[in-house]
Amino acid sequence: MGDARITSYPGFLLAAAIVILPVHVVGQFRQETDRAWLPKLPGGRANHLKLVAFGAVWLIAIWIMPFTGFIVAMTLGVCASLTALGIHRLYLTVPVVSVVVVAIFALIERVLYVPMPRGPLEDAIGGLFYRMAQGS
Repeated sequence: MGDARITSYPGFLLAAAIVILPVHVVGQFRQETDRAWLPKLPGGRANHLKLVAFGAVWLIAIWIMPFTGFIVAMTLGVCASLTALGIHRLYLTVPVVSVVVVAIFALIERVLYVPMPRGPLEDAIGGLFYRMAQGS
């Protein structure tokens, strides 16, 4: 059996995106001479760079998820993508995003019983949930 970090679903998704997307885009550019099908993004180069940064942040978040766990990767991903899009109130964004991500983790893992990528923080929260369920 292979390493769980390499064969995990987020790792597979990231590898597929890295391989398939550039191949598809290059193929489309080689076939089409009329670029009318391409969406025109409003704004200038700054908006295009924001879009690229947003996509890069989520590819990185998916890549680090097997190592850091769901909570850390998603909190960093949401905060970094909001920063890339121009939201600069991190003193408000980080706590709100953290609470929402922990709530989503608890819902998915404890209510829906879907295993999530776990890191040290998820293990600590899992231990807390276990102790709360035991009543001690």
